[in-house]
Amino acid sequence: MSQTPRRPSAITTYALLGAVALSGVVGCGGWSQNDVRALGIRRVDDPEEDEERPPAAATQKEEPNSQPAALPVASATAPAGPSQVAATDDQAISDTVPPPTAPLSAVERASRSEANLERIAEAMVAYRDAKGVYPPAAVYDASGAPLLSWRVALLPYLGHERLYSFFDLKQPWYAPANKRLLKYIPAVFQAPERFDEKTCYRLPIGSGTLFPERKSLLPQRVEDGLANTVMLLEADQAVAWTEPNEMEIDLANPGAGLGALRSGSIYLAWASGMVGSVADDTRQADLKAMFTPDSGEPFGFASVNHPIDPGAVEVAAIEPESAVADPEERRPGGDASPPSASSEVTKLSGVYRRAASLALTRGDHGPAWRWFYGAAALGDVAPDLFEWYPALRRPAFGLHYGVALIEPERATRNGDREPTIVKTDARTRTEFLRRTAPFGEEILEAVERSAEGVALVRLAPPASAVGQAPRRGNRETPRVVTYFGGGTLAEMKRLAELEGCDVLVVLEKSVSTRGGKPRQQFRVSVTDLVRDESLLRAPRVTLEPGEELRDSKAYQELVWSWRDLLEDGLSPGEWPVTLRESIAAKRVTALGASNDPFPPRAISEIGYYRSRRLVDAQEVLLALRELLGEERAMALVLGDAGKRERVLRDWLPPQDPEQLVEEAARNQARVAAVDDD
Repeated sequence: MSQTPRRPSAITTYALLGAVALSGVVGCGGWSQNDVRALGIRRVDDPEEDEERPPAAATQKEEPNSQPAALPVASATAPAGPSQVAATDDQAISDTVPPPTAPLSAVERASRSEANLERIAEAMVAYRDAKGVYPPAAVYDASGAPLLSWRVALLPYLGHERLYSFFDLKQPWYAPANKRLLKYIPAVFQAPERFDEKTCYRLPIGSGTLFPERKSLLPQRVEDGLANTVMLLEADQAVAWTEPNEMEIDLANPGAGLGALRSGSIYLAWASGMVGSVADDTRQADLKAMFTPDSGEPFGFASVNHPIDPGAVEVAAIEPESAVADPEERRPGGDASPPSASSEVTKLSGVYRRAASLALTRGDHGPAWRWFYGAAALGDVAPDLFEWYPALRRPAFGLHYGVALIEPERATRNGDREPTIVKTDARTRTEFLRRTAPFGEEILEAVERSAEGVALVRLAPPASAVGQAPRRGNRETPRVVTYFGGGTLAEMKRLAELEGCDVLVVLEKSVSTRGGKPRQQFRVSVTDLVRDESLLRAPRVTLEPGEELRDSKAYQELVWSWRDLLEDGLSPGEWPVTLRESIAAKRVTALGASNDPFPPRAISEIGYYRSRRLVDAQEVLLALRELLGEERAMALVLGDAGKRERVLRDWLPPQDPEQLVEEAARNQARVAAVDDD
């Protein structure tokens, strides 16, 4: 998932339409090719469609006075002469970067190339929005001969109006008036391997591409979707930056001349403005499809596009060949295997896991669960940890229980007056046991036994490794249970949702008097917070004055009902059906349309089906777009670690996880130093 580009708001419309078009391209869900085209960017009605388009030189020629009114206009009759250019400070003309004293590392080169592609793509989209068409591959004269590269025409959209004003648009790039400007190559066009007058950023041209012959297709003619069509490449071979020499794409071998600079990754920009990378060993059919704008192949960019990860460049250079996934090993329908997380994303998920361990050791079960779900939403959970929970009718890697206490005020009942709710300050298991005695102990013990084996305890064990001693009183095996108090039932339910609880157990105890003697009442109710559905609402248990709890048949029936729910419904069970692609696809669609109060839970389940290759990347993207919105979905699927972290931030604890882990490591070091002394 390449980084979400910094581009004008108009792009959102094209990206949205392109993402919708992805839903039908893989063959699941019954979408036809006509459906895909109906959802994609439609061909506009044009009564002259069958007539020959005017020559490119007449329609797309860069005239000296054709720039937007706000931009400087170059004079074709009196271009800047040698003396004018020589007398101008170089830095005032361009931001050309001199060659570094030492060669850049592979990571530095990849990072610089990514930034260059983003700026160029943003400028190309701005050009398109201003003129209704992408820049042609060259600036042509009246006879159709190419004079200057499209890179010259793009200069005003990159902030280089002054440099643009020096070009004579009626002379070729090698004419003396223009050739002397080669040394002023903008930094955005400089190849990170060279830092000279040549560039590797070139357009894909040729019959069947976005830039056929001397023209570029109108955006309305890109029937496969702007998001699915490549408009810019980093080519292996560099050319003079003002020379009209672009990358001729041979559709019989579309990957030729690409990918060598970045250890087998082709850095590129899609016509929507998004930047990403595609492996050079991608199937030939997919490589061909990404260059063709209107051929109708069953193809979506998400099946091949990956975020640019500069750190992976060096890793790829030393990774054994056997570790690289077979490009032909794909889900039926042509979708690639699920992409592995980039090194930065993997590092981020590891930080979340360690923060979860630390919180679990401290007894902060709510934050621990949220950190762990952050890691799961980044794909850092093994598929075999997801198990089926019959009462919830969904898979999960464990349940996070919330326990809330309601205490009606102590009062003598007169008539039918309802007791008010006391805002209890109970927050801990000890407080809950004290306030719910004698009823609560057996109920709470059953909750904690059920919560012992969840994946949070297995995958994020107590954080002895991060230098934090357990709090006094913690049990050897932590239970993932969060206790809530201090508000009304609605308030505590909302708190449980924010903490990522799956199930809320509500204990209600009241004490009244009858004949001057205390009379205790107790009730348990259980709610599935995801579906807001009651799982258990037991009858109220009344303990009369002088009655022992062990003699209460009503209480024993309550305990049995509670244990039956835990053992039969809230414990992992057999999947009710064989999990097939059609079932997974429907479930992913339902998750996208759900109102889950804690979205990382739905994101993790969607990722589970993807990891098992039961759904394709397009189905995932559509579901996430429905769940999170288009911008967040694109950032989560295609963004770098920083952008993914920003998407998840609203549902994670407010603390900086790296600072938490670093602080724990320092504590461990201090403890070790004391032990040594």
